[in-house]
Amino acid sequence: MAEKIKPRVSQFIVTIFGLSELTALMVASLSTSYYSYFITNVLMVAPAVMGTILIFTRAFDIGTLLLSGVVEERMNPRWGKYRSWLLLMCPLAAVIGILQYSSAGGTQTVQLWISAVCYIVFFALFNFGRTAQLALLNALGATPEDRAMLSARKAQFAAVAGIVLNSTFMPLVLWFSGETKDATSFGFLAAVVIFQIVYLIPQMGLFKVSREYDKPEEKSVAVRKKLSAKEMAEQVFKNPPLMLMLVAETCKTVCNTLVLSMAVYYFRVVVNNLEFQPVFSTAISIAGFVGSLIAGQFIVKKLGKKNTYLIGFAAPAIALVCARLFGGQSDITFMVIMVIGWFFFTFIATPGPAMFADCVEYGKFKIGREGRAFIMSLYTLPIKIGVLIAGGFSGYLLAAVGYSAEAAVTPQVVSGIFSAITLAPAAVLAVGFVCMLFYKLTEKRVREIMEVNRQNDGI
Repeated sequence: MAEKIKPRVSQFIVTIFGLSELTALMVASLSTSYYSYFITNVLMVAPAVMGTILIFTRAFDIGTLLLSGVVEERMNPRWGKYRSWLLLMCPLAAVIGILQYSSAGGTQTVQLWISAVCYIVFFALFNFGRTAQLALLNALGATPEDRAMLSARKAQFAAVAGIVLNSTFMPLVLWFSGETKDATSFGFLAAVVIFQIVYLIPQMGLFKVSREYDKPEEKSVAVRKKLSAKEMAEQVFKNPPLMLMLVAETCKTVCNTLVLSMAVYYFRVVVNNLEFQPVFSTAISIAGFVGSLIAGQFIVKKLGKKNTYLIGFAAPAIALVCARLFGGQSDITFMVIMVIGWFFFTFIATPGPAMFADCVEYGKFKIGREGRAFIMSLYTLPIKIGVLIAGGFSGYLLAAVGYSAEAAVTPQVVSGIFSAITLAPAAVLAVGFVCMLFYKLTEKRVREIMEVNRQNDGI
């Protein structure tokens, strides 16, 4: 039986989708931008130990992400194939996410283990909701235009997430911490409670508004659509555009995570004023938001998704090198150069989800079976791998340059942190740029593939 063509998605639903992206990224970014600082400066754990803990916990995170894609692809819950997971997993994730920063336990070791276990459980639950949200991009978008609009709005709200997080989280932590002028355990906990509540509301909103677009499949259809392990592997290894996207997106995340996580140390050690960190992070987030608006409204339409994506790698890499060469002259010079670079950085995020949706179509065209949830879950995989790499790398970098929260600052430490926030991310972006030169899915080619897929589906 031919599948009924879905209605065009409304602006209201697009906005709810964007808000769900905004709040999901806010709580996820707590762990990429601030969790390392929580471990080293609140729990007072050595940087090398912190790096090892992050590698360990984030490896589990990657495993649960892959599991979420497989499970959601093969199951057919009663409230909708994908949207059901928002209802089932997001509330539990919010509770565990709060416990992660509770500093529960009597000793430092117990506190660290409880926090690490909560990290693993939080992201296990979060990943199921996140995979469902990303799969809904395809479910909501009936046309390439709808998907491009959802993708652009996703990038815009993602940039807003950075603005909200970076302008409010650390100030909230410091405010709840009292007059210590440094982050405390209670300060972190109180701020996280607020952010987790804010996270939960639009996830439930997306669950509600996506009802007409994501209904449970008939049993016969659901059984027929289930992918075997071999077919899932083919969706990746017979899909060259997807493999290139996975590498490039990993490079994007490593770069972003290094910059944001090292910024806390940069302003504490190099600038010697932690209160400047929210100003810097907010400034680059605002620049990214403006960049996403321009990219979504003009650049993608004018240059296409691939060329926009390439600019997003090249321009920030150049800016990072310039920041290292000239940013040492003054803090303002450093921040101005970084703001310019991050204006272009969101040129990666703007077309990214739509390009993954294109890879879904290519996989269906090439293999003959659709793996929407599985492939869209892979959109988050580079984020997890990138965070793992950057988290471990940042910890070992801090240890290598001799940083300790309780030790005196030396010129070696200052220089090392300066390079870690500039040259290391620039090198990673260069790798991503080279990979995407080989990406072949143009807008014209995607339209041809989608038409063939529709004909094969009998639509």
